[in-house]
Amino acid sequence: MFSVERRVGRLVEARVHRLSTASEVERYRRAFTSQMLMGGPILIADHRPVHIYPQDVASKLTDIFRTLNPYWDRAALLIAPTNATLGLQLRRVVRDSLSPSRRVFVDAGEAYSFLSEALQPNELARMTAFLEESAPPSGQPVSGREPASGRTPPSGQEAVSGRAPPSGREPVSGRPQSSREPASGREGQRRGMR
Repeated sequence: MFSVERRVGRLVEARVHRLSTASEVERYRRAFTSQMLMGGPILIADHRPVHIYPQDVASKLTDIFRTLNPYWDRAALLIAPTNATLGLQLRRVVRDSLSPSRRVFVDAGEAYSFLSEALQPNELARMTAFLEESAPPSGQPVSGREPASGRTPPSGQEAVSGRAPPSGREPVSGRPQSSREPASGREGQRRGMR
């Protein structure tokens, strides 16, 4: 279960709730369409809902990260500070993927700082909104600024969910998609309690 979107500028947003099989990881890889990977994109990937990845999934993620390395200008993976096991696992995956521009963070503010050096103001505003949409309740703004008001207009957005489009084709260039795979089961209940 995941969603991948490019709504504003070069910022690509990924939310990962669960990747349980190698085939789910492959669908995750295909979600990063050629349109999303154009122009030196910046990735913010929220893995905070994930508990742990099975070993075959972690190995497949390493391979996919290596494949995507040339495209990303920067990439930040955000994990829950209470999940040390996932932290160790994703740090190993990132290390083994051999990309100095990809980092793992437990603090949304640090991920924001790392990516903000490469983003434009409209992209920063969207990243703030993205991080606050799934932030654990703390009352603290993600960026150290006031929370973003409203959502950025969807002009130029592209979204891909963990489910294949009904036609089995990639999105048509310039035509936004906003389908997302719904959270279900235990993860959906946990997500709703945040």
